[in-house]
Amino acid sequence: MKKILIIFSNPDKKSFGTSLGKSFIEGLKYNKHKVKELYLYDLNFDLREKGNIEKQILEEDIKGSQKLILWADHIVFCYPIWWYNFPAVLKGFFDRTLQSGFAFEYKTSLLPDKLLKGKTAEALVTMDAPPIFYKFVIGAKDRSILKNMLAFCGVKVISHNYFGSVRKSSDIIKKKWLNKSYKLGLRYK
Repeated sequence: MKKILIIFSNPDKKSFGTSLGKSFIEGLKYNKHKVKELYLYDLNFDLREKGNIEKQILEEDIKGSQKLILWADHIVFCYPIWWYNFPAVLKGFFDRTLQSGFAFEYKTSLLPDKLLKGKTAEALVTMDAPPIFYKFVIGAKDRSILKNMLAFCGVKVISHNYFGSVRKSSDIIKKKWLNKSYKLGLRYK
C-alpha cells in the first residue's frame, strides 16, 4: 500500500484538471492506497521566496505541506499549462516548500544531499493546445523544469500525462481521458 499525495494547482475546483485528479484518486482507492489531497489555492503563504536577503518564516500551511511531502511515497501534480508552463502558484509552492534543510542540504561537497530520495512523482497536465504541439514545438518546458527541480531533491519523476486541447474536446474525448486517468491510478498495486 502506497501513500500518495495529490497536489492540485488550479483555482477552479470544478476544472477538468481537477476531475482528472479525482479519477486518478478513484483508481488509487480501488487498490486501497492511502491518499491525501492538497489544493494550493486553499493555502495561505507568500509566493515570493526571499532567498538570502532576510530570514523568511515558514507559514503553517507550508510547514503542513512539508509534512505531507515527507508522508508521501508518491506525489501527483495536477496543473494546467498557462503561458507554456505550470501556474505561478506551483512555482511559488516549490520555492517555499523545497527549502534547504528540508528537501536538500549542502554539507561539504559541491553537490547537495538529496533529502527526498526514494520518492516518485508524476504529472497530470491540461492545456488548450494539442499536446503534440506543446511537446515538439514549444518544448514542454514544464516537464524539464519539474523533472530537474524534483531530481535536485531526490524525487524521480516517472511520467507526464498531457491532456488537450481541453477547450475544444468533446464530452466523449473527455470521458476517455477521465478513464485514462483512472487507469493511471490503477497502475499502483
